[in-house]
This record gives sequence, C-alpha cells and structure tokens, in this order.
Amino acid sequence: MDKMGPTDMETTLNDKEIELSTFSRSSLSSNEPNVL
Repeated sequence: MDKMGPTDMETTLNDKEIELSTFSRSSLSSNEPNVL
C-alpha cells in the first residue's frame, strides 16, 4: 500500500466502482436498508 502509482490508482478506482455497483445491485435485489 506504500506504492502510489497510476496502476494502483486505477485499480483502486476500479475496485471502488465494482464495490458500488455490487452494493447497489445487492441493495436493490434485497430491498434491505442495512446490507452491510
């Protein structure tokens, strides 16, 4: 986590986008206010 490169930033952004999309899909499918 010490290295801060363009590839690391892109990977972090992609991971967050995947987490957000997965969270949205799970919340929409389950219709539960507290998914976490």
